[in-house]
Amino acid sequence: MNLDETSIPYDRFVRHLQFFARRVLGEGSVQSADEFLFTLGRSQYPVVYGCAEKIGDYVQKTYHKDMTNAEKGFLVYHMINTLSVH
Repeated sequence: MNLDETSIPYDRFVRHLQFFARRVLGEGSVQSADEFLFTLGRSQYPVVYGCAEKIGDYVQKTYHKDMTNAEKGFLVYHMINTLSVH
């Protein structure tokens, strides 16, 4: 799959990953409790949701940090926009 590295969705995805790393891996990080995107992603985009779950598993196994469902939901949202999975 080719990604358009000059697109706005791609830029937003990269920025989200930067903030994601700070929030999830940083000490004392505060994460949103809003699970709307997580619930929507799980029901409407199961393949993308599965990818977010795998990322959560990787983060837990590698860094011993748990991702909230809200953070997984934001990943789903940005992956959908970046990959144009509509």
